[in-house]
Amino acid sequence: MIKCQYHSETNSVFNVQLSGTTFTSGFFNGNQLTTCNVGDSRVILISLDNDNKVKARQLTTDHKPDSPGEKVRIQAMGGKVAQAQDWRGRFSGPQRIWVKNINSPGLAMSRSVGDTVAHSVGCACEPELQYHVLTPNDKIVLMASDGIWEFLSN
Repeated sequence: MIKCQYHSETNSVFNVQLSGTTFTSGFFNGNQLTTCNVGDSRVILISLDNDNKVKARQLTTDHKPDSPGEKVRIQAMGGKVAQAQDWRGRFSGPQRIWVKNINSPGLAMSRSVGDTVAHSVGCACEPELQYHVLTPNDKIVLMASDGIWEFLSN
């Protein structure tokens, strides 16, 4: 089990059992861009095509519980992947990670930094790295959290 604790200047401990976050970053080296992400924060590359039309391309992969490889890992660790249910038993929302027979943590991503309860049932913290060669037509690199992408498309 991953043990995560944060010690601030006042030596207080931040409990990460049910607290976690996504992570995304980019590193530029000349015309090369290396992206790194954990969870469902995303990197988008905005470019111009040969007709000067704007094109957006997702450079990172969202880590979702129902993605085939992610789901296999979660289930192998004893976790459950399912939608949330309301009091009438109706399913709604995205697929989430659950501890079997418990309505917790209900995490809608399959990788996170922190959230040790979810990590005990298959959530991972390993980042995914990707490499991209940029061209003069590539104009903007946009990085944002899932709080943006749940309301906007690429």
